[in-house]
Amino acid sequence: MFDNSIITGFITGEGFVINEDGLAGAYASDAIGSAVWYYALRPGEEAPTKIGKGQVGAILPANRFFKKWGVVYFNDDQELVERIKKKKTKLRSIQEMEEVLNLYSDWKGVAQPLPKAKK
Repeated sequence: MFDNSIITGFITGEGFVINEDGLAGAYASDAIGSAVWYYALRPGEEAPTKIGKGQVGAILPANRFFKKWGVVYFNDDQELVERIKKKKTKLRSIQEMEEVLNLYSDWKGVAQPLPKAKK
């Protein structure tokens, strides 16, 4: 989980582990195809919003979900929306989640970057 006064990010899923590099991987052979979901929550929102999806062993690129959902969620930050549309900003790992939330927070005026993910 990532958290600051502007936005909170969550990563959930089943059948996966996150290694020290922040990459998701299957923990058992039957976990191939298990989903990894990325959520964001801003102050005043009642529940987190799904902004991306990954899949262990997936054939389809995980970033296509972020291109669809991320541009809607972050529509108040047009610079971030353009980065998402042009695939300059992607969402496929913990590091990329942190980058997305830091870009959004910087745009909103938060001087400090988000802290590292809690283990």
